[in-house]
Amino acid sequence: MEVFLHIGLHKTGTTTLQAVLNANHKQLGPQTALLNHNSDQLMPVQRACLAFARKRSPEAGQQIARSLATALQEAEASGAQKLIVSSEMLTGPVPAPHRLGGIAGSAVQIAPFLREGVSGHRAHFCLYTRDQTRWLVSLHAHLVRSRGVRITQSEFIAQTEARGFSIAQFAQDISDALGGAAIFKMEDDLGTRLGPGTQFLELAGFTGASMDRLAPVTAQNIGLSAQTVARMESPACMALPPFLRRYIARALERSVQAKRA
Repeated sequence: MEVFLHIGLHKTGTTTLQAVLNANHKQLGPQTALLNHNSDQLMPVQRACLAFARKRSPEAGQQIARSLATALQEAEASGAQKLIVSSEMLTGPVPAPHRLGGIAGSAVQIAPFLREGVSGHRAHFCLYTRDQTRWLVSLHAHLVRSRGVRITQSEFIAQTEARGFSIAQFAQDISDALGGAAIFKMEDDLGTRLGPGTQFLELAGFTGASMDRLAPVTAQNIGLSAQTVARMESPACMALPPFLRRYIARALERSVQAKRA
């Protein structure tokens, strides 16, 4: 079986790509199986990657390999000749201010176990990067919305750059640990009809008429607007506990979107 694995990175258009795959599942072909983020068959693999990030050990790594091998075996047993996998969780949890370096390390250490899990199949790995500053802005907004982190956007960017963290190098290190992966830039997909993920779909064999049959979707999980982020950085909002910051950020964003509509 030929396997195409899109494994991230976080905040590089992954949710939109997965929405395109879900919306066009029937158009992928009768002998093509799909395992998307949080699908039942892929959940054990995702949980194993997260567990490894929390406590790295050979045993935790082998659980990643076994879980992935099982998911692929089930797909092949269903008669699939091609399998498309998309989950940013296969590189571990979302990077956060206090663990950017650690996340990079765990993702690189996860990679060999992913490679082991696909042994016996013709596997192609794919990673997406993004303009460094735009990625950090998107990541910061996500962390405010999902976790209520109390750090300003400018501080987040400054801390990241002071640590020398680079999304481009992050992706290259993972690729090296995998033994090779296609690395694409999200920005190169933005002018295409389907948007983020187009280069991965081309890698998976969708070109010409087969690509034209795939329907685009509205951009997904675009995060917080600059207006909402600015309001969340007021002294009053910065003093709030994280659970209240999450709630307020989402409420403010709903208000912004309602006014735009």
